[in-house]
Amino acid sequence: MNFGKKFLIVFPTLAAILAAYTIYDNNRIAVREQIVYIKNLPQEFDGFRILQLSDLHGKSFGTGQSDLISKVNSIEYDMLALTGDMESSANDFSALIELLRGINNKELIFYVNGNDDIAYSSLTGEVFDSGRELEENGCILLTKPYPVTRSGKTIWISNDFTKSKASFYTKKRNTSLVNQAEHSAYKDYQAYLRGVFSELKDNGEVKIAVTHIPLTKKDFENLAPEDILDYSLIIAGHYHGGQIRIPFYGALLTPGTHDEGGILFPDQKDVCGLAEHKGIQQYISAGLGASVIPFRLFDTPEINLIILKSK
Repeated sequence: MNFGKKFLIVFPTLAAILAAYTIYDNNRIAVREQIVYIKNLPQEFDGFRILQLSDLHGKSFGTGQSDLISKVNSIEYDMLALTGDMESSANDFSALIELLRGINNKELIFYVNGNDDIAYSSLTGEVFDSGRELEENGCILLTKPYPVTRSGKTIWISNDFTKSKASFYTKKRNTSLVNQAEHSAYKDYQAYLRGVFSELKDNGEVKIAVTHIPLTKKDFENLAPEDILDYSLIIAGHYHGGQIRIPFYGALLTPGTHDEGGILFPDQKDVCGLAEHKGIQQYISAGLGASVIPFRLFDTPEINLIILKSK
């Protein structure tokens, strides 16, 4: 048999195997556990368990999210962090609502905006109709830092209010299209956040940022200490683990962030998992769904269990 005939037999067979594996892999859910050691963590929070879900992009795992609900309900956690892009539309949160209605532990569920799903204004703090629906189903929208207290000890759960992100949101704002009332709301909200920042900065209490877009190496290099809260941990998503991964290598590309485009052949330590920059730990989830192209390749969907331990 000549090479051409072999190719005509082997290539379609390999393609069919790859397609079947990709369909299987895109519809299962891995649980990734990560212990994070935090300096000055109150003993009351030693072993605090944060379950992170990110970048669902409206995907269904089972009828009515039954597979995802079952997976979440099988895990013991103290807090659920939804780190953005849970939907593919700012006006349709049905896939997330199905999940929220099915899970058992609704005590602390935090939601932050992604690129595609917007429940509140990052400029004014205004909660939209979609955000109110999330609140009705148990979510806390992180429009401001939220204290979690145990036996008189507090840790703070916050969106990321670093200078780079404030600058990004301000640049997106077309002031020529904004009326005076909205401009006033913007100024009031930003002033409020600056006041909260000053109160929390270096107050001796642990702060954990729950956000969608990670801080990049460039962000960490450019941020002065006074421009960022003294976070012990940042929890983020957005990168999808690269979405297209090469076995034994990793992600080929990560999407753009606030002020820079996508990165080709990124440092794999910065694509997903735990890394540390300038004394701040950052954990990035590879998430659950897909964006731009409707599948993941060699990139199993995941949810993440982060366990805090005293250092």
